Amino acid sequence: MTTWRAHAKAMLDRVLARGVRVSPGWRAAFLAVPRHVFVPRFYQDAGGRLDGVVDAADPRWMWEVYADLPLVTRRRRVPLPGGGDGYVATSSSSQPTVIAVMLGLLGAEPGMSVLEIGTGTGYHAALLCHRLGEGQVTSIDLDPELVDEARARLAAIDYRPELRSGDGSAGVADRAPFDRIVVTCAVDDFPPAWIAQLTLGGRLVAPLVEGGALTVLTKTAPDRLEGRVDEECAFFMPLRSTLDADRTERHIWRQAVPEHAGTPPGVPVEALGDLDFRLWLSLTVRHVQFAHEPGTPPLPVGRGDEPVDPEQVRAAWEAFVAAGRPDRTHYGVTVTPTGGWIWLDERKWALPL
Repeated sequence: MTTWRAHAKAMLDRVLARGVRVSPGWRAAFLAVPRHVFVPRFYQDAGGRLDGVVDAADPRWMWEVYADLPLVTRRRRVPLPGGGDGYVATSSSSQPTVIAVMLGLLGAEPGMSVLEIGTGTGYHAALLCHRLGEGQVTSIDLDPELVDEARARLAAIDYRPELRSGDGSAGVADRAPFDRIVVTCAVDDFPPAWIAQLTLGGRLVAPLVEGGALTVLTKTAPDRLEGRVDEECAFFMPLRSTLDADRTERHIWRQAVPEHAGTPPGVPVEALGDLDFRLWLSLTVRHVQFAHEPGTPPLPVGRGDEPVDPEQVRAAWEAFVAAGRPDRTHYGVTVTPTGGWIWLDERKWALPL
């Protein structure tokens, strides 16, 4: 019988095989923290339907928990745009490769204090505890039930970081300042509280809602964050304090492709699979999202009954090509308490997107 430690090593080997640079300290954390403790069950993501539960009674459970895959751990029933009901994921255990990338970008070292926005299952917090010490880790999540479950799982392997239930956009002021802030949910802006609670010279790593842009920012002044977009894409569920009904609809696109979806004329189908173009498109055509039936190419669609103008997509493609097809590492990010923006050369896009 394969032990969980053997599974954990195989998982780490898969992450390393993808070319991710993982420091010895974080390698030790991945080998020491049992992911299965934090994912006692998950929902199968078959074509976006989230049907069926996989748990310890299923022989696939241990193998899939230690696969290099994101696992949906909570879901909520919602009406589908085309009629009927479906599910939207509300919590997950992130893909180990993405976790490793974000921890590497965070650059946290023993003795540093870290604020995690989005406790989720508690697995990410456990990795931080192993590397930094439990007293250096603070984590917050909007869902008190999630926090209680994460606290129990962490205690089961003898980790007791500071866990809070509340709006992550407010941070945790009484534990500030923090040397590092890591956000494990997608955001469309950077709340002033995060700027205020980060130490001068401190670092913040956060994924944006649009385009899977993973941002790495440094506090360069008391009221300013500056940084860049990393080469890695990171698609996360949105910060729950901003999960309104409209955005819920935007995040169930995999369950029902709107009738108005189609390949815009003048745009090659393969372009829609280019993640750098999809970031460009997300910046230049607001509220665009991508939908597809399983096994088919992604298509740009609108929000609900608001279709994307194919002419806008075509114009965005032509502009992207004319600009030299810039990859995401060419984008910079600047944030102040009164607003932020993503920039590329002379172009500038205001946040929130």
